[in-house]
Amino acid sequence: MNPWRSIDTVLDFAIENEAASAAFYSSLAGEVTSESLQAVLLDLVEEELGHKRALEAIRREPRLKTKAREGFALEKEDYLVDLADLVEEANSPEVNMGQLLVVAVAKEKAAYRLYRDLAEQVDDRSIRQLFLRLAQEEARHSRQFQTKLGGRLRQTTNKG
Repeated sequence: MNPWRSIDTVLDFAIENEAASAAFYSSLAGEVTSESLQAVLLDLVEEELGHKRALEAIRREPRLKTKAREGFALEKEDYLVDLADLVEEANSPEVNMGQLLVVAVAKEKAAYRLYRDLAEQVDDRSIRQLFLRLAQEEARHSRQFQTKLGGRLRQTTNKG
């Protein structure tokens, strides 16, 4: 295990993760045939880029440097979902939309856990509230994907 020892390091990871998520959802939006799913994906691209901007603003926040709790440590492995390979695979005929939705759910759940855990690690109330808001938005994204995935599974079951 390789624990993060500073909030700055975690924020760098989260910023990169939000940018990767936006790219992943943008790539998926170009591939899906469902207009409703495409609209959801394009909305998520904008939300993820908004998260990235919010995190960049936090990263520049001087109060954060001194307000991390004593003994701060989070494990990077607890929040990893490998999107790099999946962006390439999104264009592959071997990967179906159901598999991509499962990955999207996992990614959103990992982001939710990261922001929830970060909220527990800071003393500044306004920054904590921002992390909690981001966690709630990631949970909502996960529910959206689970709903779409459930619909796809019902369609497959009804056809079979």
